[in-house]
Amino acid sequence: MIPNSIFLFIQLSILSILVGSALVTPPSSPPSIIAQPPSTFLVFKVADTNNDEPIRPLQLDCEGAGEPAPLYKWIKNEQTFQWNLTNDRIVQQPGKGTLVFTNPIDEDEGSYQCLVENDYGIALSNKVIVRKLEKLIPPQSSNIIVSEVHEGAPLTLDCYLKRHIYWIIVSNDGSFETINNPRIMTDPEGRLQFSNVTIDDAYEKTYCCTAFIIVGDKISENDCKLEVKLRLVHAISSAATFTHEPIDQFVPSSSIVALKNDSLTLHCIFGGTPLPEIQWSKKNGMLPNGRHEFLNYGKTLHVSNVEFEDSGSYECVASNGVGERQYRNTYVSVAANPYWEIEPFNIIAPEDVTVEFTCNALGIPEPQIDWFVNGIPLIERTRITTMPNDYHGYVYGPSASLRCVTYADSTLDVTIEWLEDGKLIDFDADHSVILNTDHSIIIKKTDEPYRGVYTCVARTRLDSISVNATYTIRGCKNKFYIALMSTKCQHSVARIKWQPQGDNYAPINGYAIEYNTSFTPDSWQRYSHIPATDLELSIYLSPWSTCSFRVRAKNILGYSIPSEISEACSSPSDVPHKNPDDVHCEGSTPTNLDIAWKQMIPMEHNAQGFFYRVHYRLNASEINWAVPIDIHDWKQTSYTVENVETFEPFVVKVESHNEMGQANVAAIEVLGYSGEDTPLEAPSNFTLIQVINSNTAEFSWEPVTLKSVRGNFRGYIFTIWTNSENKSTEHLFPPFLATAKIYAFKPYAVNHVQLRVYNKKYLGPATPVISFETPEGKPGPVAKFEKVAVGSQSLLLSWAKPNEPNGIITGYVIFYAKVEGTRIWRHKEMYILDPAQTRAKLLGLEEDTKYRVSIVAQNSFGTGSKYFIETPTTKSEKPGKPTFTWELLSTSPDDQTRTPVKVFWAPATHQPGGNHFFVQYKNLNGTTWTMTEIELLDLYSVIYLEPGSYNVRVASVDGLFLTHSDPEEIEI
Repeated sequence: MIPNSIFLFIQLSILSILVGSALVTPPSSPPSIIAQPPSTFLVFKVADTNNDEPIRPLQLDCEGAGEPAPLYKWIKNEQTFQWNLTNDRIVQQPGKGTLVFTNPIDEDEGSYQCLVENDYGIALSNKVIVRKLEKLIPPQSSNIIVSEVHEGAPLTLDCYLKRHIYWIIVSNDGSFETINNPRIMTDPEGRLQFSNVTIDDAYEKTYCCTAFIIVGDKISENDCKLEVKLRLVHAISSAATFTHEPIDQFVPSSSIVALKNDSLTLHCIFGGTPLPEIQWSKKNGMLPNGRHEFLNYGKTLHVSNVEFEDSGSYECVASNGVGERQYRNTYVSVAANPYWEIEPFNIIAPEDVTVEFTCNALGIPEPQIDWFVNGIPLIERTRITTMPNDYHGYVYGPSASLRCVTYADSTLDVTIEWLEDGKLIDFDADHSVILNTDHSIIIKKTDEPYRGVYTCVARTRLDSISVNATYTIRGCKNKFYIALMSTKCQHSVARIKWQPQGDNYAPINGYAIEYNTSFTPDSWQRYSHIPATDLELSIYLSPWSTCSFRVRAKNILGYSIPSEISEACSSPSDVPHKNPDDVHCEGSTPTNLDIAWKQMIPMEHNAQGFFYRVHYRLNASEINWAVPIDIHDWKQTSYTVENVETFEPFVVKVESHNEMGQANVAAIEVLGYSGEDTPLEAPSNFTLIQVINSNTAEFSWEPVTLKSVRGNFRGYIFTIWTNSENKSTEHLFPPFLATAKIYAFKPYAVNHVQLRVYNKKYLGPATPVISFETPEGKPGPVAKFEKVAVGSQSLLLSWAKPNEPNGIITGYVIFYAKVEGTRIWRHKEMYILDPAQTRAKLLGLEEDTKYRVSIVAQNSFGTGSKYFIETPTTKSEKPGKPTFTWELLSTSPDDQTRTPVKVFWAPATHQPGGNHFFVQYKNLNGTTWTMTEIELLDLYSVIYLEPGSYNVRVASVDGLFLTHSDPEEIEI
């Protein structure tokens, strides 16, 4: 297949005229496609007659237009398809090429394409792939593969199916469970990726690789193609079990191409223990504002409505505190699908007339254009072209320039000559034409109307080529007109003849017939695809219409003034030639069926006494049609059948009639359902099987009966909430499940859950509420984490407690490590055992060095999610001036003579903060300062003062540099 190509099909016919409207029909026209199958695929299901499963027909649409009426052929798997040899199992709709497979079987799978053919060409429909849906077959133990894996290690399970892949978990009892876990996801190549494997992953579970297809409101399953059980191998040492540095499982390729206005999806899947964190960024820019989102717990970057400015290098970084950070980059180029700049259109031309088609397409990369004639490729011959453009100007307008560019073999010399009306121009003698150095000419004849033909001749010693350009100076208005010579009305045909009266020095390039009807006498419709060589036209009138005509000519200036109006022509009545389009039915209340269709305008009635006839019946064998309903108001486009059973299948059709009889084509039968109602049953025996961990619980239930759903069965919906939250969340599961695990409960809380079914419009009644407590879980990240002050060898840090503690916070752990380029050195830890503490100071750092600092909260479950920052220390320099506050404390019973004073200090925030601090104080009239011990960790010191007046100050120290705060007087 040729990449980035546009394949173009144009229908060319040898006729006198083509008129394409509801009123005017040409005597002949090539075939064109009106309805066709989708360009992707269709699916069908073979009915299980042993279980009384209803038969669902399959329909391949194909309808064409043309005169004479086209014939239809079908191609299946590149061979002629003899559908009429199937003993009426496959039928073709009357007047169309549409095939209806009344009872699909296995052999109906394949590729199909419809050919629409008449005497003037062949039109091809889309090619559609038809597939059969299969029923899910539970895995058999003899076919199960056992995979051994170490606890905590990454794991990849491959699946040879490469499209529409889903992995599900199959329990020993045959029930199914979808996978929704931050550690487990399916990559774009269909492989199931475990970031790390836990005991729960291997306990009584089989992993099934299958293909699901969603068709409308229905979910169809394919059988399990691969079943895998995990056998856990416990590591000898705990360190090996729970620590694995990040390893890539699926990352983007080094470069990919995204399509403009399409979506871009990048996956970055890493394994490791703890679970690696993924961060996305775009180099030298920001991620698309408002158009990007993170999916699959941050492992997927999705950009919608891609623009050209989204091209560039994207980076994902994976880290989990073990080993080095992992960087992966991919460059995204934005391309554009081919699209028409100038789309070709159908042309009808007489014999021996040259026809030119214009076909311009754009795209990135530039598309290649290929031509086909009746589906057969057309190979273009080599030719030399050179074309100075025709010039059309006005009296006293600007000068004109004509260019002539030639191409020849590099070994040949090219000479260019100019002729005016066949005579060689002498540029030295004729100063109204000037020759430029690039061989173009400038013409200055603009003082009066004029027309001349200029010829560019390019010569080499081997050949020559010439091209003409017309130079026209015309008047400013297009006042010429058309003389209507005659109009003859015969039965349903009007024959019109005309003659142009001049062209204002602008050649006529076509004509337009304008007409009005008795239905719209004040509105003139125009048909403009009439070649300039035609001076008469036979027009076929639609039945039961009266029309008048007038003619206009068209040139580069536009349309001429119209001719006089012809005498009126009338056509006899006839039956309707069509039935209403877009017939559909659906209930709007539980006890009705709304039947609707598209309005047929008076032009389509074809006679007086027009009315719609509506038929309906239950879709069951041995059920007759109800008494038809006649609707005589042609503007009415719906009818409601009342008092019907809820959600019952109906077959409907809408016919058009008039006083001459029923339409000459059969009405299409359409399947629909009466209205839905609230489901009657809640799932019974709704049970909490187990609370698996802090946010996961497993449930089971007895399925409801399909009859009780009273509508399109969409599935089951879980509603969960806690007493501490004002909102609930909902989780949807497909209708074929009877067990489910939910991974969204709030840790260390009383959770409530209800289950109900739902159809397209309504929720069913809820089960009784199940309430249960979850154990403590992994704490969330701290709410805020920032540096407060920086010294050359220290960092002062501040944080806020997690918004989601998920238990009782027992302390914090701070990790810090030196960063050099892309390398992160081995980290060190600092443990905070006081859960109320929200500040800490890191000491012993290297000056002028970048550090990555992260913090996690702890509870009885373990450590929480990390919150990290990166910040450098300063060079050793004079600290900024610190500030301080103080408070008097109660005296100790053992020391009643001295009062304790607690002094709190704060380092400078916009200047170097210093590495450590101490307090100095002296009597107000004294000269010697007393100094406390240097405080390395805390941000306060306590001094003990006897009664009197004192000056107090704080000193900030960084290496050899020291800065004092402003002193403050304290009275004891």
